[in-house]
Amino acid sequence: MGGEANIKMDIKEVSIFKTKETMKSLSKNSFKGGDPKIDGALPPVIADKKEAESIKDNANTGTKVLDALNSGNFFLMLVL
Repeated sequence: MGGEANIKMDIKEVSIFKTKETMKSLSKNSFKGGDPKIDGALPPVIADKKEAESIKDNANTGTKVLDALNSGNFFLMLVL
């Protein structure tokens, strides 16, 4: 788990966004250079790093178990 993830987003329809102060719809001119884009960092979904590592480890273990079961199933079907 590497902390924050960066996101970049081009906005096609700017009018769905509203200003915090007036709640009026934004226009393309509301963005820097008239180019409606948003970018920035997203905080991690799971703040507890130990818990996040535990979930990641469990997922990796589950993947290995399922791969072993699928291999066994393949060879069993081959024999049958």
